[in-house]
Amino acid sequence: MRYKDIKDTKPEDFKRLTGIQKTTFDELYKAVNQTVGKLGRCTRLGIGDQILLCLMYWREYRTQFHIANDYGISEATCSRIITNVENILSKHPEFVIPKRQPKRSTLTWKAVIVDVTESPIQRPKKNKKTITVAKRNDTRSKVKSS
Repeated sequence: MRYKDIKDTKPEDFKRLTGIQKTTFDELYKAVNQTVGKLGRCTRLGIGDQILLCLMYWREYRTQFHIANDYGISEATCSRIITNVENILSKHPEFVIPKRQPKRSTLTWKAVIVDVTESPIQRPKKNKKTITVAKRNDTRSKVKSS
């Protein structure tokens, strides 16, 4: 699903596809567009597609591998886009999520957002110290000749 394909749909259909109102999406777009020049290299995806990629990841609980295949990018690029958009939105004043709940609940919660970001795990490097080397003669069974 690309942004250019759904940007002209009815507001009801847009919400069914993305999970958010069109006006909320426009606010997300403006927030990301303000800092997009500071992110470094450009990706093949436009800002609208990057936000849709994140919404797809957050809403549908799809793996980054499947989303990356849909958009024709690598899994690492997909992860980088999600991380960048999350960082931008978390620093934006309109989209700040409270860090902890107050002691006495004076807030009325309308929605709860759960962060389910995939975390890459570093694998240990192989080197001569970690590999057990055995001589070929030691691995064969020795037969005593009489």
